[in-house]
Amino acid sequence: MAADKDGSGVLEPNEIKDLIRKVCERDEIDPPTIEEMDAFIADIGGEVPFDLFALIAIPRILAKAGIQVVEDISVVEVVE
Repeated sequence: MAADKDGSGVLEPNEIKDLIRKVCERDEIDPPTIEEMDAFIADIGGEVPFDLFALIAIPRILAKAGIQVVEDISVVEVVE
């Protein structure tokens, strides 16, 4: 995983900040301030697995870009 630069299996604070900046740059939106990123990182416990980071961060990044996330609710049919 390119975001996990040291291959530890978790994203550390500097890796999280780099990833947030890259996503914002790619989507042409202003990144959060250092203080906002530090607060976010503190909220999620500092180091996190990438999957957990994505689950929490992506909706926040999209919201900052003015994109509303709509959860897709699908009906699952159980066949016995």
